[in-house]
Amino acid sequence: MRHFLQILAIAIPVALAATPCSGDDCEADSDAETLIQTQVHNDVAAEGGSSDTEKQAASQGHSKMGSFQRDVAVQNHTRRGNCDGVIEGMGRGINIGNVYEFDQGDTNPEVVKEQVKWAHDTGFKHIRLPVKWDGYFDANSDHTKRVTEVVDYALGLGLYVVVNSHHEKWLVEHYDAARQDLKDQWWNMWTGIAGHFANRSTKLVFEILNEPHMNFGGWNEPIHPSEQYAIDRTREINGMGVDAVRRVPGHENRMIFVHPNAMSSIATARSVYPDKWSLPGGGNDACVGITVHTYDPYDFCGENGNLHYYGSIGAMKKGLLNLVRDFRDYVFDTGIPVYVGEYGVGRQDDRQSERDTDLVREYYRFVTGHFRESGFATAAWNDPGWFAIYTKQEYGLHTACVSPYV
Repeated sequence: MRHFLQILAIAIPVALAATPCSGDDCEADSDAETLIQTQVHNDVAAEGGSSDTEKQAASQGHSKMGSFQRDVAVQNHTRRGNCDGVIEGMGRGINIGNVYEFDQGDTNPEVVKEQVKWAHDTGFKHIRLPVKWDGYFDANSDHTKRVTEVVDYALGLGLYVVVNSHHEKWLVEHYDAARQDLKDQWWNMWTGIAGHFANRSTKLVFEILNEPHMNFGGWNEPIHPSEQYAIDRTREINGMGVDAVRRVPGHENRMIFVHPNAMSSIATARSVYPDKWSLPGGGNDACVGITVHTYDPYDFCGENGNLHYYGSIGAMKKGLLNLVRDFRDYVFDTGIPVYVGEYGVGRQDDRQSERDTDLVREYYRFVTGHFRESGFATAAWNDPGWFAIYTKQEYGLHTACVSPYV
């Protein structure tokens, strides 16, 4: 893990230096570099490192996360499955949201495939396809056929594809440990999905349950996400989903991501999955990771956010680097692979023009670039509404997402 921090010591200053700056922006970049370098130095020193070690790492060049993933791969030799390189292969991605889980967009596969082709041609390496199964899997339903056609088309283009279960209200509103009927329904749904996609390449990735909340714990709900009841139920439902997939032949090396509870923040990740032993498989499944979402700070990123929240691009960079550091520290502390499955800046319909600004474009470029430089796979949230990227191409947010930061 020490090597991971040494890589960060190289990567983040290089990324900052690559962006022209002036005034407050330059001061912010300098402060941010100092903040990261100090943290890296302290963390390495705590592990027995030295300044000579850091200098040696710097002289070896900008190796990004490849070496970190190889370090983790060594540990994985004694664990089930082999998903080395999946996170790196997924790289920068984009959501095709509010289509098959919310019906806000056109569900016609030919229309959706146009968006998939655009994502591929733009330079994204994967798509995340949220899907509402509503508690049942039917291979012969029109819904399943449409989803399958889009999945196979994307895989045919060489993209990674993340398929999940999304907005499963029947589960999150009513689940408790005594409801065997809901457990059976959940198990059957996921064994059905797994059986249907059993012969697909390992570029197909599963994500068990999007943002477990309500009976799994939520910030403004009767059950707080930090309560042990909520933590236990979240681990239980994710464990059943992973086990259901693994019981179906053909998924031995399938990457599977699970969510912490509430809105899947890095804070709830620390309480639900504080170490790899708490993951489904008890730390013995090398193809299980977690996915987290961030719309922080919501006073800036949310649909009712304030464009002047930060005051300047430089101030925004400093705030966002602290966010990236929180994610990086979690990986350092746990060794768990992390996928940033949603992030973005939204505005309500009558305020969409606020997203057509250099500040918002820099948000997408900066967040995506720094998460990638820190070794995370990312997927910007995109839908036909408040967080639109595909239907608002004139804003240039898609270009910002794929623009290299170094």
